[in-house]
Amino acid sequence: MCSLRCVSVVLALLIGSVPGLAADRVDFVAEVQPILAQNCYECHGNFSREGGLRLTNAEDAFRPGDFGIPVISSGDAELSPLMDLLVAEDPDERMPQKGDPLTTAEIDTIRRWIDQGAIWPAEAGFSETHWAYRAPKRPQIPAGADARSGADVLDAFVQSRLAREGIASAGRGRPESLVRRLHFDLIGLPPEPATVRTFAADPSEAAWEVLVGRLLASPQFGEHWATQWLDLARYADSTGFMAERVISNWPYRDWVV
Repeated sequence: MCSLRCVSVVLALLIGSVPGLAADRVDFVAEVQPILAQNCYECHGNFSREGGLRLTNAEDAFRPGDFGIPVISSGDAELSPLMDLLVAEDPDERMPQKGDPLTTAEIDTIRRWIDQGAIWPAEAGFSETHWAYRAPKRPQIPAGADARSGADVLDAFVQSRLAREGIASAGRGRPESLVRRLHFDLIGLPPEPATVRTFAADPSEAAWEVLVGRLLASPQFGEHWATQWLDLARYADSTGFMAERVISNWPYRDWVV
């Protein structure tokens, strides 16, 4: 589907880059550990062990602590005290106590991880190789995809995830909507009215491929996608604050673009 192709490229890359996601198995390092680090390490980390519980490594996390039993029961979330603490309605009992409650999606991730056996790989330690530096593995293509067509393969990953989440595809959009989505996806800017009229008059697959190619070849494509990395890298053309001294970082910016 034309309306789905740009999104499917990104999702498929993510699915292929994160170990375990393609098989619907929760990856501890990529999905669970960030939740624990963000919400639990302040009280149950390397420098604090409230309730006798530390969640920075498997050895400590599966110890009984002050609870008398381990808070994580491998293979059964319903029998894990950790889940009771996360979903408790009483603010005095709910964890974390020093921050906002976990979202429904975060709780569901931890629940599925525990039900799948609470696998805590050895490389999850901070001194070991982070998942981002491990070589990506090609995922298994979901059933029903035509391996001869790249678009069908990418869409198969999206459709598989939609089915898992119980979401039905909205179907193909109107030509005017497709042009607008494509422009915002690739260059972050709305299309010119003339471009919309041209594609609406000929919404063929050939016309779509030409439009996609033109946007991919435009300078705005590099600028739009580079801004996400440059923001994370805290790029700036000057030192800011009081000095405002101009610095020569622009070659790096142009290289990223």
